[in-house]
Amino acid sequence: MKKIVTCISFVFLCLAACSGTTSQDGGSEPVPVKWETKQIREGLTWMRFRGKESLTGKAQVINVLDLDLQSSDLVLEFQYYDPKITLSDAIARTSGAIAGTNASFGTPHTFIRTGGTTWCDLSEADPNVRGNWYKHEAAIWYDGAGHVGFLNYEGDPYGAIPAYQATTWPNMFSTEPLLIENHEYVTWSGKKGFITTVAPRTAVALLDNGHLLFITVDGRWYGMAAGMTIAELRDFIKLNFDPAYAINMDGGGSTTMYIEGYGEDGVVNYPCNSNGASTSGAAEYDGSFTERKLPSFFVIKEKPMDKAARKAAKKARKERK
Repeated sequence: MKKIVTCISFVFLCLAACSGTTSQDGGSEPVPVKWETKQIREGLTWMRFRGKESLTGKAQVINVLDLDLQSSDLVLEFQYYDPKITLSDAIARTSGAIAGTNASFGTPHTFIRTGGTTWCDLSEADPNVRGNWYKHEAAIWYDGAGHVGFLNYEGDPYGAIPAYQATTWPNMFSTEPLLIENHEYVTWSGKKGFITTVAPRTAVALLDNGHLLFITVDGRWYGMAAGMTIAELRDFIKLNFDPAYAINMDGGGSTTMYIEGYGEDGVVNYPCNSNGASTSGAAEYDGSFTERKLPSFFVIKEKPMDKAARKAAKKARKERK
């Protein structure tokens, strides 16, 4: 099975919103959405879309964190917790944390390494647990110095395990599936039921010009946020960003994004874990949410700085607002 690894240094991303177009048969073609944007820090931008999205033809709520890993002010951390905690709790426990999302699935069916420590190496993964066995056929790694890469073992869950165990990158989460490689769609085995389910989604995408995007798509909120299938998620990311690589992470009730100073106590999306949300309208979302306790997160934090530098940075942020 082919293994894909990419290392890219990071530069600034520019996005342009487009208006609708018409196909030759008179129907509307899907077009990129028009984003609301907010600079959170130098090197970190928040993009948000709320409304009817043309590719799915449904109401969606989509949030994106655009991170420059070469920022002199920010650093990315892969984090793991046992017992599980919420994203808000992970942010609160991390000095200088300003933003983050949920990451991968749970153990023992996920390879997890953070800060050089391997917490789960898949040695206890059970191939008889059909709903979880395939959830390690792709992976994302980070070297802690501004380089991110992806591994793909689609259709080869047995081969993935020793390959992951042999890696030396200090940070790595396995997941499933890889969505895009070298700008091309990845072909999936077709045995995975969750691929065709409309649900909330979390994904990560790497662009040619370098920024790493953390993407959440809300769902199960009747009339407001439909969610997407895995194929729709892939197509949406391709249409709006045309990344070199994109990968699906844990979704459903796990999908959560946090940004300091925004949203509901920092949570800017609408986690659907046990909140009565429904795609049928039988139990509509009531404006509340409950975060799910999870084992892994992507956390963006400020790099340590001396007192004078931190004071100057705080003053600059206030002036920008």
